[in-house]
Amino acid sequence: MDITGRIIHCLYLEDEPVSQETYTDLIELAWESQNTGIHLKLDLVESPEKAMHELRANPRKYGLFIVDLLFGPKGQDDRGLMAIEVAKQVNPKMAVLAFSITDKLELAEKAKSKGADDFYSKLQLTAKGPSLVTLGATLVRIVSKSQPELLPITPIKPETYQDNLQLAAVIEGIGPDIVSRLVAMVVQGSFKEIKPFFVRSGLSGASVIRVDCSLEVDEQSPYVIQSLLLKVSRDQKQISSELSKLSAVKEFPSGTFIPFAEKRLVNSGDWYAIAVEYKNAVTLLDWLVEEPSELEAVGRSLKALFLGNSGLGSVYARFRRRENIRPLTFIWETALNPSRRARIQLAGQELSSLATTHGGLTDSAKQLLDGFIRSRRLDDIDEEMIAFGVSINTSHGDLHGRNILIDENNHPSLIDPANIDKLHWASDIARLIVDLIVSGWDAGPKSHEWDSMDEWISLCHSVVRGDFPDSSVDTNSANSRIYLALRWLRENLLEIHKVQDHRMKPEWEFRLMLAVEFMRASYRLQDLPSPKRVLGLIAACDALEKAASSLKDFCRS
Repeated sequence: MDITGRIIHCLYLEDEPVSQETYTDLIELAWESQNTGIHLKLDLVESPEKAMHELRANPRKYGLFIVDLLFGPKGQDDRGLMAIEVAKQVNPKMAVLAFSITDKLELAEKAKSKGADDFYSKLQLTAKGPSLVTLGATLVRIVSKSQPELLPITPIKPETYQDNLQLAAVIEGIGPDIVSRLVAMVVQGSFKEIKPFFVRSGLSGASVIRVDCSLEVDEQSPYVIQSLLLKVSRDQKQISSELSKLSAVKEFPSGTFIPFAEKRLVNSGDWYAIAVEYKNAVTLLDWLVEEPSELEAVGRSLKALFLGNSGLGSVYARFRRRENIRPLTFIWETALNPSRRARIQLAGQELSSLATTHGGLTDSAKQLLDGFIRSRRLDDIDEEMIAFGVSINTSHGDLHGRNILIDENNHPSLIDPANIDKLHWASDIARLIVDLIVSGWDAGPKSHEWDSMDEWISLCHSVVRGDFPDSSVDTNSANSRIYLALRWLRENLLEIHKVQDHRMKPEWEFRLMLAVEFMRASYRLQDLPSPKRVLGLIAACDALEKAASSLKDFCRS
């Protein structure tokens, strides 16, 4: 048998004593890095003759043969090639990896011509870094390909995603088998079927997929469905950052965040994933844009998210003051790090002429933006006029419309705790408001057109000023629900933050945070079309101007 219980037997041919000890450990670590749930048991042989004898004596024992190619004092003896031929003769399904200290293409091609499934140079392998994962992925891939029964997975059927081009792009970009294996690692059990669904991803660059797994219980019981929201990326650090904030989640009311299905990172090849439980929910953005929800439900859901003892407002109410720094300095240094400032400047250079043509952006507005980005100046205000002291509180840190889920009862929950931190008091609400405008308003083909720029600018003016006229938006349109959400957030800002003393959380700081978020929208190349990025630039200038005006009033009061 190739497999005993959950063990794959591997024959490893290596003649050098030092290499035997070193590479045996590294091969085992590489295999373990793939989290297959199957143990790799290595049997070591030190000569091609012993290897060929063992292969002929036990042709069905080994699922994998790792073979050094060069032997002898000067490494000129290529009897490893003979061992490859024997392995494939006695068991054509055996996975064979040629493993040598050289990286010569000629030798690699010769090994493959003799039957090796792949070649891996020892020169690439170190105890740390991505090379271990790469070797592990190579081993799993050749075993899965030559003997799929050794590493069984339930494949995602192409017909479940091919008709949805957005979903197909995500799954094919990662690889259907890799997605299946990641799901299996999270579920830690067998399942009969996987059904994937497209989910609008966030701003981190990771891909997000909803999967419904038909879990096998036992022969007498029907299968049950487990729904997961799977977040997948090649960036291990970015994905694992969410798990690192599990303790910070405890600062929020119980049930605010959807729990992780598995409190560890899983990986297949060089792809990493985490998953949360998913129970008939959609993102807030999709709920507002696509779901035919009652208009009254918008206010109820936002109230449940922000107000009451279990709302985010109860977290924001536990703010503290930092009396050793001015608000302008704090916002500039924390919300606009050097990388963000550089990207905003690049976006300004790229979009400036478009903003002038399509949005009437003036030279004075451009100078206002440039002065703030470059030197932390807010119009002509002397920073010495601004008193020390700024309010900060625990914040989600990335509260956009894809990190809020709305379930079938219109109840909200949060995902993605990676950026929880002590931030400026207005951070979360400003980020959510701006995202709803640039991602939600006129979502779809219309967001790529310039015809509605004046309407968009007018909407941003209303948000910045906090003055919402009666809307002429069609009440049956998605924009009507976005409008209600924006209006609710703006009108309930003081109640959400339990503002009793306006000096602690003044209006000018909120407007400045809106400006910051509009600036960040201007460089969102991957998910925003040019007209919406231009809107971000124009709205940022308007918000800076209004922030400066209200700051002057604040200083005089």
